[in-house]
Amino acid sequence: MPQLDGVLQFFDSRSFASVWFWIFLAALWTWAGRSVLGVPHDVVARAHTAQSPDGPEAMALLDWLSLHLPRLLMRPRETVWMLAGGAFVLSSLLVLGLVYGLELAQAVFLLTLPFAVLAWLRQRLAWRLYAALMQAEAGMIEAGKVAQLAIRAMRRHRIWFTLISFASVTVTALWGAIYALLHPYGM
Repeated sequence: MPQLDGVLQFFDSRSFASVWFWIFLAALWTWAGRSVLGVPHDVVARAHTAQSPDGPEAMALLDWLSLHLPRLLMRPRETVWMLAGGAFVLSSLLVLGLVYGLELAQAVFLLTLPFAVLAWLRQRLAWRLYAALMQAEAGMIEAGKVAQLAIRAMRRHRIWFTLISFASVTVTALWGAIYALLHPYGM
């Protein structure tokens, strides 16, 4: 079956030598960087450049946050289960990749670890902004101050996201190059 062999070679399971892995890596980071907590970057940028902290741009940002934050928050019990499951998956991938030398496990580990760190940062930011929104709703803090806090925190989160994505892609590319040099035929 030469046709089937050609299809299987096209979808090769070798990760670092496959163009599909690198396309997936670029698409994944591009998709993940489109927004912060579900709020598009242009909403945050307009609120940042607005003249008034209580202006319509800041209120639009708070509206976005009030709609998206309740869906993103995890309860403490859910957090424990996600942490346990994530630790199990990451440690399994690490053992399969480094101890048993499975290339696919190494590639998936290098994709998954930075997103686990980003998920932790995202949950931390979501809880912080949710607490500020609840205080504003209760009248304890002005809405403009909450908007300014949200803008600063979301811009800082975007900087961390950029640094983590740059480091992740760099480490993955270096690891992939080293692996390809040490295993030129995939074995």
